[in-house]
Amino acid sequence: MKHYTKRNSFFYSILAFLIFIPSLQAQLTVTTNPTIANIINTIEGEGVTISNVTISCASNGYGLFDLAGTTPMGLTQGVLLTSGTATGAIGPNNVGNLSGNMGTGGNALLTTLAGATTQDACILEFDVVPAGDRIEFRYSFGSEEYPEWVNSSYNDVFAFMISGPGIAGEQNIALIPATTTPVTINNVNVGSNATYYQTNATGNATFQYDGYTVNLVATRTGLTPCATYRVR
Repeated sequence: MKHYTKRNSFFYSILAFLIFIPSLQAQLTVTTNPTIANIINTIEGEGVTISNVTISCASNGYGLFDLAGTTPMGLTQGVLLTSGTATGAIGPNNVGNLSGNMGTGGNALLTTLAGATTQDACILEFDVVPAGDRIEFRYSFGSEEYPEWVNSSYNDVFAFMISGPGIAGEQNIALIPATTTPVTINNVNVGSNATYYQTNATGNATFQYDGYTVNLVATRTGLTPCATYRVR
């Protein structure tokens, strides 16, 4: 969606959200506006308990995805969050600038991370109680701003924030590996942290987005077992 900050990624198991699955040989299906119970069933993995889920997105901006076929990540389902419409993720990539103004607001935190005003934020929040001292999630971030708007003022961004016992304020753990750099189109692209970037310029049939990150893993250790943490 041109010129509107996106949060395209997903999460799976043990606390992994996959807001977008990069696959070259699979069929993507999307169910929009799922129930809270269905979201919990999708993201609640072994060793964690999820509750108090809230979601704030534009109409039809979020959903659950299923992927039939082989994927590089070995994942077949997850949560899809977008700044446009969730079904807009479905391929083939036959439009280079799929766009839309959903008319909803941005988010101050995302604006800070992006260094640019954000719009049409899509936010999923929930409480999580880990049985152990760590949580982790897998995600991929895709954008229609790739590649032509890289290093411009239109900087799509994704964050995964956690707060709770032992954490000062909120901490973003969706970072480029081995750095403190947030995941944005200006930070992950063909010229910057290219190891983590894949282009979809050839019009892959699975999804619409012009580019995406490889599957990334974010982890938070040192948690208090059985304590309640808030993530968004």
